[in-house]
Amino acid sequence: MGKRVSVGIGLALLVVSIAPRTGARPPATVVVVNAPEPSHALATAPLGDGETRNYFAVSVLGLAGEFWSNRTELREAFAKNGYELPSNVSLTGGFAFAFVLGGPRVEFGGAFGGQDLAAARGEAKLRPFYGWLDVGHDLWRHEHTSFFPFLGVGVDEVHVEFRAETPPMLEDQMTGIGGKLDIWRNAGQLHGGVGFEHMIPFEHARRPNGGGGAGLVIGARVGYRTPFSEGQWGNDDYDFTGGPRLGAGGPFVLVAVGGSVGGWSSGTCEERCGLRRLPGTELSARRSSEPTPQTAADADALVRSGSDASMAHAASPRPQREAFSAR
Repeated sequence: MGKRVSVGIGLALLVVSIAPRTGARPPATVVVVNAPEPSHALATAPLGDGETRNYFAVSVLGLAGEFWSNRTELREAFAKNGYELPSNVSLTGGFAFAFVLGGPRVEFGGAFGGQDLAAARGEAKLRPFYGWLDVGHDLWRHEHTSFFPFLGVGVDEVHVEFRAETPPMLEDQMTGIGGKLDIWRNAGQLHGGVGFEHMIPFEHARRPNGGGGAGLVIGARVGYRTPFSEGQWGNDDYDFTGGPRLGAGGPFVLVAVGGSVGGWSSGTCEERCGLRRLPGTELSARRSSEPTPQTAADADALVRSGSDASMAHAASPRPQREAFSAR
């Protein structure tokens, strides 16, 4: 019995001797995360109710296409004088400038073609020109793709170059005129049609949700022209009467390729980028400029308070760490 009591007392003394004294602290290691402040706390999302975006663009387009006309009278005059017949279809190339602001759009441009017509006694050159000013509106748009109707006014003009001694037309009015002549006739016309455009942005990867930037534009125009007036043949030196009419008017098709600067925009930077702030994207990261704990008491207080530094550790892909040992 006495031995058991002695052993029990010895174990108790041993426990007391190795137990921590009052006020003693066990060693602790505190990890402080110095996470960089997030540079973009925005996320991509569809715009909500009441949020609007407008599309704007300025484009320079190269054009290629065909214009159909009824050249019946012109063909008859050329055939009478032994010339090849002018074509009713003009292959053309040209350019246009287009401006889009929201839905409305404005475009003006021109296209021209040419045809050499031979005869036994000479040669003539026929050069048609087409100019226009259009207004339209985006009927449907998705990001950088749009379909739109348009209406406009324009001019059809045909130049004929030949030698006065061997004219393809107006032969009864060439008396006393010698050498090479370049005469023309024009007609005013109204036209309408539909168009398609798609811009391939150069900076799409850096401008999410269809934001602004420069890009390559491809598109097409299909329409119909109707003449409302027509002038007379002549040039700066001569005015002629009569002669074959142009037969202006008819369908046309144009293919467009060019460059554009534009994109989506509205009132704020976030909307100009096509972005809006999502709930929960505000990161409460501890700023790296805040002072780091220098003493054991500071470190202990940081652990007890559950600072936001631990949250920043999850948000930061490559945090920098500093270890402090407190005793």
